[in-house]
Amino acid sequence: MNMIIGLIIIGVVIIIIAIVLIFIGRRAPNTFDEQLMESRLEQHIESGEELTIEKIEMSQPITERLIYPIARKFGELAMRFTPQVALENTREKIEQSGMGAKLDPTLLLAAKFFLALLFG
Repeated sequence: MNMIIGLIIIGVVIIIIAIVLIFIGRRAPNTFDEQLMESRLEQHIESGEELTIEKIEMSQPITERLIYPIARKFGELAMRFTPQVALENTREKIEQSGMGAKLDPTLLLAAKFFLALLFG
């Protein structure tokens, strides 16, 4: 019984981490990053310092340079395995094969799942 509870807790934790990573992966930081970069450029221009890409990059907080890019990549990876993305990818492959009118993507995924269970 304790093992089942432990597995349930681990499953819930994995789901929560996946949701957080998907949220970070879908976050649109472009406007915020652009505003942040413009303000830093203006500060450096006003101070009269020599600007290099390294100085600009190192002036960003560690979360923007390290944490968010890694989390974004993990979020994008997690999004690849969501059921909606898998269904859409399957639909595209069926259409490319010319079987779009004859085969439903959900039916194909169900058949793959059944055959995987049957044959291991």
